[in-house]
Amino acid sequence: MHGIIERHIIRCDKKRMFNAGICKFYDGYIVCIRTGECSAELKFLNPDFTLSAHGCEGTPGLTDPKIIDMGEGRYKLIGSWPLDGHEYMEISDFRAEKNKIEYLENKKKLKTVLKYPNYKTQREKSWAPFYIENNLYFIYKKNPHEILIYDKKLESVVYMPECNFDNSKLVIHGKEIRGNGNACCFDFNLMITTFHVKILNYYIVGYYTFESKYPFRPHSYCKKMLIDSREYAAGGQRGPLIASNASCVFPGGVIDEGSSILMSLGVNDAENHFLKYDKNWLADNLTRF
Repeated sequence: MHGIIERHIIRCDKKRMFNAGICKFYDGYIVCIRTGECSAELKFLNPDFTLSAHGCEGTPGLTDPKIIDMGEGRYKLIGSWPLDGHEYMEISDFRAEKNKIEYLENKKKLKTVLKYPNYKTQREKSWAPFYIENNLYFIYKKNPHEILIYDKKLESVVYMPECNFDNSKLVIHGKEIRGNGNACCFDFNLMITTFHVKILNYYIVGYYTFESKYPFRPHSYCKKMLIDSREYAAGGQRGPLIASNASCVFPGGVIDEGSSILMSLGVNDAENHFLKYDKNWLADNLTRF
């Protein structure tokens, strides 16, 4: 695969562990890692990418969780939850200190008047959060690039029409570009976010950048994709929904690590990989919108 300088794998014989949201914590990380269709666990991840024995005893019932560091030991946990045949985005809080994570049972459904009230099957799953200047934003769609802002008083998200930009160059085999994970700092002026595309029975993963200042205008997109699941995930463990002739990869989150970007990658709904990409390679692989 292109640009990878390190790879670490988490797999467990007793249960599946995949599609982890991730954030930096001291010299290690915090992950919220899926263990089933609607179950996940909050854990510390050591600097050598082994799971710590410490974590949260409560299990947040979320699908494909994302973690946002709000500062001063406060974090937002964001993910989707199926209800009444639909899938909604929910937000909750946890606190973390050395060797202790406290999950706060204050889960709220993110309510919004959507621009697309019947978009697909009402599955609200792929919002990509980012936190800038004390505001929590979400990339609601990747093509076009649409932004929502979280309103703390209303406890809901608000559509921002002035942050709606054409991303028509971001077209892969005519398929829908789906969001995932989060966005993080790429350089002084740009943020980076990943996307995935399902093509027949396999997935590909790419990325693009956007300006870190309001109104968050798209800047560049990748010339070469990062991952093709036919090459990367052809063998190994797989979850019950992944057919033997299919493969699946899902980018769960990205972190700025100075000269590299760390990406969490779920593989075949069974295990989680952590991939470090050289920033210079990522930058050279970009072309302007």
